[in-house]
Amino acid sequence: MTTRHDASREVDSSSENDELEEVVSRLDALIIDAGLVGDSSEDEGLVTSEEEEVREESDSHAHIGWWYDGQDHDEGEVNTSSGWWYFDTAANVHVTGNPWYYVTFTPDPSQSQHIQGVTAALASRIAGVGTVAVITMVDGQQATVTLNDVFYVPGATNGLFSIGLAAEQGFDFDYDRQTEDFRVQDEGRTVIVASPHEATWGFQVTHPSNGNYVGPQDQPLSNFTAAEGVASLKLWHERLGHTCPQYLKMMVDKGLVRGMLMKQRDLDTCDACHIGKQKKKPHLKKLERNTKTPNQVVYADLLIPSKDNGTRFEAVLIIMDGFSRFVTLHMLTTTSG
Repeated sequence: MTTRHDASREVDSSSENDELEEVVSRLDALIIDAGLVGDSSEDEGLVTSEEEEVREESDSHAHIGWWYDGQDHDEGEVNTSSGWWYFDTAANVHVTGNPWYYVTFTPDPSQSQHIQGVTAALASRIAGVGTVAVITMVDGQQATVTLNDVFYVPGATNGLFSIGLAAEQGFDFDYDRQTEDFRVQDEGRTVIVASPHEATWGFQVTHPSNGNYVGPQDQPLSNFTAAEGVASLKLWHERLGHTCPQYLKMMVDKGLVRGMLMKQRDLDTCDACHIGKQKKKPHLKKLERNTKTPNQVVYADLLIPSKDNGTRFEAVLIIMDGFSRFVTLHMLTTTSG
């Protein structure tokens, strides 16, 4: 099991540390080693002020390798070696140790984040997170896979593929009982085939040979900017359920909605709004109902929250008078009787 932990939110508790060490020791036999050698020291990943400046100035570079050691590299120096990624892990994050896979990267100079359960060590430091592009073999053909939110752990020789995170990112999964292979699909296209290997599943990946990013087939790359929020008043009127145009202008002028911009502030006649007003029933001048006196009609409802609700009560009885709409709440310690 691989879990992400934020050291900045750590609570200094000896009992919690003892319990954590006990759990980690029990999981040593089940954890898949990601290839880190030795224990992660506090000095690992620390950079000098000059190296820090190189990192800050090179955010626009396509590959992490262009800033990782502060030197420029030729395309021939790009690490194109293949790598093994474990598939059937209990990891809740993607992990890799190859910096050349990244097409976008955000470093973590503080290195306050670390991952537990990757090696026998208590924690492995995370140097940053970004998007990777790797090439896999699917039925003899090359397929390019783009994975988001991949943590970079320096020194890890094997990658970890989080099935749960991939499912949240839109990937689909299929299992072939004959070949015992797991097939991962992205928008109906098979991009990963995980095969059984030594009582586990995994797949081989390679870096594009020319060191450039190769986008997925039939999937154009888009650059989403602030211009995506620019639309006419008519379009915003339809997007937000035919809201009053004056309210929409007020929202834009006062900056109440982030990213909401208008390129046209005039709105012609809205047919849908006119039809809705024509068919709308007139407002009642007085409340017409059969209830004439208090307590003539009483409504009751019993709310039963979960057992672990943090209180000693097991249910809430709600009683409302149909005439005055007066509501009374009764907290019940038991649902019987």
